[in-house]
Amino acid sequence: MSLTMIKAPWKDYYLVKELLVALIVVLLTIVLFVLWKKSRKTNRDVLITGLCDSGKTALFSHLLYNKPIQSFTSQVENTGEFKSKKNLLRIVDIPGHERVFTKYWDAYKMNCKGVMFVVDSETVQTDICDVAELLYRILTDATIQSNKSKILILCNKQDKMMAKGSEVIKTLLEKELYVFRNCYIHC
Repeated sequence: MSLTMIKAPWKDYYLVKELLVALIVVLLTIVLFVLWKKSRKTNRDVLITGLCDSGKTALFSHLLYNKPIQSFTSQVENTGEFKSKKNLLRIVDIPGHERVFTKYWDAYKMNCKGVMFVVDSETVQTDICDVAELLYRILTDATIQSNKSKILILCNKQDKMMAKGSEVIKTLLEKELYVFRNCYIHC
């Protein structure tokens, strides 16, 4: 007489149940890991912006190479790596000409850690409307706001004879930005 084992039907049910639970745990772990990696995306770009001839490329050259260069109106962006004590930053000099600004601004603002907005201290009084318009555009950009990017307004060319001081520039910008804000709210 031979003995054959008869499988109990409930054992198969428990085996399938255990396999399904294990599969769900593995899939859930993978999904959570992917979400965690995406949330850790680090913004490391510092964008140098401003109007044409405000000194953005000279500042870029000084930051990265510690030497001045003879520069002309940029038509393309300049990029370079800057190593600080804590991390590695990518510095991006965005052309100020309005025809090419938007293209490069849109390309780099997604990973923006900070913006250096360069103002020409010598010509700011005559260019205040254009300066304030560009600054307003940057300040109200949804991507910049969601990234919580830091913004530095840098008053360049302070060594020039006709340069305005930082407090004067601050007052001029505040007044002009107030006008822009009210115009956009009420228009």
